[in-house]
Amino acid sequence: MSELQFDEEPAYEPRQQVEKKSFLTQMVLATGVVSSDRQAQYVLLSVAAVATVLSLFLIFSTTGSPAPQIPPGSKLVETPGWPPRLEPIAAP
Repeated sequence: MSELQFDEEPAYEPRQQVEKKSFLTQMVLATGVVSSDRQAQYVLLSVAAVATVLSLFLIFSTTGSPAPQIPPGSKLVETPGWPPRLEPIAAP
């Protein structure tokens, strides 16, 4: 048993981690506006924040619509369970 020897070399060598960039980060870097991954991520984060604020503004600014105008010579009739409708005013 004393003749048994083991090689102390590792069976494999660890690979170097290759940094994978997202598609959008690569697109921002390709424009040449920024020069590093971190700057490209800040640009993408800023675009997302502006898009969120803009969409919230558009959603909340269009929800309050003015009441419709009733044309002269007609009246609004509201029947429970039915949508409101316009009827002409009867002449006396």
